[in-house]
Amino acid sequence: MTREMLVMHTQLVIKIQSHTADANELDALTRNLWEELRSVDVPSVDRPAADERPEGSRGPFAEAMGTLVVSGVTSAAAMSAMARTVIAWIRRDCERSAELEHSDSRLTLHGLSQDDLHALSEAWVRDAMNGTGRDPSQDGG
Repeated sequence: MTREMLVMHTQLVIKIQSHTADANELDALTRNLWEELRSVDVPSVDRPAADERPEGSRGPFAEAMGTLVVSGVTSAAAMSAMARTVIAWIRRDCERSAELEHSDSRLTLHGLSQDDLHALSEAWVRDAMNGTGRDPSQDGG
């Protein structure tokens, strides 16, 4: 089975941060990434209400302002496209970072070269699709 043929139901939580952004700027950054993700072939991307807590999120869910939730049936190719979109968004400002969570799998993206970010995201997509649940950014890939 080729990578493009693999499909799965997903709930991907994307938590973004900017070390220099205040609440209003973080809200604008979240809206910007939301719009970019909607231009990629994603099933559904939403911003949770402040009192919602996405399945699989850790701890109290007070940081809804910087959070996006992608849900629905998707493929490895679509997950890669989402990761590439997030990487491009991060690369526009070195103060930005993002954490992608899918089930027990988490990927933290920040402060790396574009090649390193792409290699990590591809490894994470492979692991997420295979259900291994590891974070390649924590073990060197």
